[in-house]
Amino acid sequence: MPGEVCRKPGFMLFLSDADIPSEEQLGRAEPGVFVSEEAQGRKIVFEHTKSPDYRKIYVNGAWGGVTPKGELNFELFQEKHVLPEKIVHAINPDGTLGRELAREPGTEVPVVQREAQAYVTMSIDSARSIANWMLEKVKDFEAQVARRVEQREAKPKS
Repeated sequence: MPGEVCRKPGFMLFLSDADIPSEEQLGRAEPGVFVSEEAQGRKIVFEHTKSPDYRKIYVNGAWGGVTPKGELNFELFQEKHVLPEKIVHAINPDGTLGRELAREPGTEVPVVQREAQAYVTMSIDSARSIANWMLEKVKDFEAQVARRVEQREAKPKS
């Protein structure tokens, strides 16, 4: 129906099997949303909500791979140096903190801990879409930085 609003996020809207888009049409469509010619003019509303488990996390790495079912599984992690349980310092004659004498537990090799923050499973199509979105955001950021540098260099020096 004209003016009908669909409230199902992340779906494909086809009126019949004949409406499934060609590769060329898919290339022009917004990632993850495909609308048939006949469905043009209808509206779609994407509602952004937060899960009760939603949280903000900082990550600086990922580890995973493709499952036998063809899905991408990975953990997002944060790397950090492992804190020793104890550090023993000398006290200088003037009462200030002196040099480090020992660490407990002591290790010969520095230890970097990778603390998993989240485990993610997604389809390859979703991974491609998200990767493309992230690359676009990186390009946007790099363009902003380049503009700022150009503006700074264009200013007359006093």
